[in-house]
Amino acid sequence: MVTSVGCGGTTSGAVVVSSGKVIGQGVSGTVSPSGAVRTVGQGEGVTFTGSGRLAARSGSGTWRRSDGCGGTWTSAKQ
Repeated sequence: MVTSVGCGGTTSGAVVVSSGKVIGQGVSGTVSPSGAVRTVGQGEGVTFTGSGRLAARSGSGTWRRSDGCGGTWTSAKQ
């Protein structure tokens, strides 16, 4: 479960991390062997990029939309 905070709100959603790939509704990305995460996605007329780090059961990072707004994300393994 990933929770995103920024741009005046908070959203949550599920993503799957498997074999070094991140897959979710409107988002995709990669996870390196060291846990570095890079994502890209789109929704509501904007695109976004994200980066951060995943550990065994949690993670955190930042994201930025194409309109300049940005925020942070945290994750917890379910």
